Amino acid sequence: MIKYKKSCLLIFLIIIYLYITALTSFAEIPYQKIYIIPEQSYNTTGSNLQLKIFYDVSDKDNTLTGIGFYLHYDSKKLNLLNASHYEGTLSEPEIDNPYNDEENLDNDLQTDKLIAFTWMSLSLYDDWPGNNVILPLELANLNFIILEDCASGETNIRLTKITHSSGSHQFVANNSLVNIEGIIKGDINKDGIINLIDLNRLIQFINQ
Repeated sequence: MIKYKKSCLLIFLIIIYLYITALTSFAEIPYQKIYIIPEQSYNTTGSNLQLKIFYDVSDKDNTLTGIGFYLHYDSKKLNLLNASHYEGTLSEPEIDNPYNDEENLDNDLQTDKLIAFTWMSLSLYDDWPGNNVILPLELANLNFIILEDCASGETNIRLTKITHSSGSHQFVANNSLVNIEGIIKGDINKDGIINLIDLNRLIQFINQ
């Protein structure tokens, strides 16, 4: 009976050890992180939406092969006006040519368009984005307009990995949630309420 209890205790200790080892190993795996600011926003139809995409690395390693990801959005609610991006790469983002998300890569049937972003090392060595670059790094600045005739509600802007991202690091992404509200009739300045400011704007328009 004593030997049986000792055996059970030994097995239990081995299981605990393996569990702790697995957790420690997982926690030590470095990752590249892509995230959108703001993570959540509240907007009205017809208004502009500005999003910034940032890049960071858990172990602050600036000498990787690069990063590649897709940005997914719903073109029935959002229209991309213009964008700028971080340079210093062999492959530039295809901002001006959104693709149809025919394969539903982000598992969201509402997001029907995607933009491909890729950055790669400029040399034969892994040196992206470079030792002189401070992380986190702003990768892109995008300006959308929320369509005036779109339905109110939530829409997601998602990020998914492209296969040629750095193999030594995991890929982590934070998405952005956009809450859209329709414009109230008579709300001339589109602040969500009807007040004296709207009346003053109307009088100024009539007197022009």
